[in-house]
Amino acid sequence: MGVLLLDLCHGVDTMESNCSLNNVFEEHDSSIKKIDELDLSMVKMKLCLPVEREGKGWSQHEADDCEVWYKRFLKLCLIRSKDVVPTKLIDAMWHAHILDTRKYHADCQFIFGCYLHHFPYFGLRSEQDTHNLKKAFEGTIALFKEFFGEIPYGAGHSDCDSCGGSQCGQTS
Repeated sequence: MGVLLLDLCHGVDTMESNCSLNNVFEEHDSSIKKIDELDLSMVKMKLCLPVEREGKGWSQHEADDCEVWYKRFLKLCLIRSKDVVPTKLIDAMWHAHILDTRKYHADCQFIFGCYLHHFPYFGLRSEQDTHNLKKAFEGTIALFKEFFGEIPYGAGHSDCDSCGGSQCGQTS
């Protein structure tokens, strides 16, 4: 699954206590709108292809739902300076987006003003690192609940616990 080590060009960390959704998002209104406008149709098309054609075999409905959560994830990345951990499904869409290198680079520049890196080794380097990943994942789920009023589907536990890294690209 991997966490973002967000060294964004502007290095924002507005998630101090008592920040409201409106206040935080108003500070980033332009970038939030850019995230909402992202065209992920080709990414979703790839994810809907059968596995034997390098897709995930998702239905269009699954891809559309995941797009909503992926864009919410990007919004959390925008307002949080570190330790934002995607769920397995969000990570799958992120990986598919990253693989369209030119589009991903352009989208990052458009939204963040710099490249948004993916760090796939978080949780693999030691027992403490695994513990830190679980804590960061729990914190991310809490942020989804706080800012969007619900948690992503399939987010009842850290996805790294269930797949040992094999489902999020860490070992493949």
